[in-house]
Amino acid sequence: MEGLRTGRADMDGDGDITLDELYGYVYDRVVAEMPQQRPKRQDNVKGRTVIARNVN
Repeated sequence: MEGLRTGRADMDGDGDITLDELYGYVYDRVVAEMPQQRPKRQDNVKGRTVIARNVN
């Protein structure tokens, strides 16, 4: 939620937060706080899925 609320999950700064960007943001945060954890995601998803607009 923090990445969406603050806009930090908008990794490329285009104003959209995509599923890939949100995953990358969450992955980095989880690994930084709990190095033994490695979040995974479905690899068979195609296309650009916008989750939210970056209001910041």
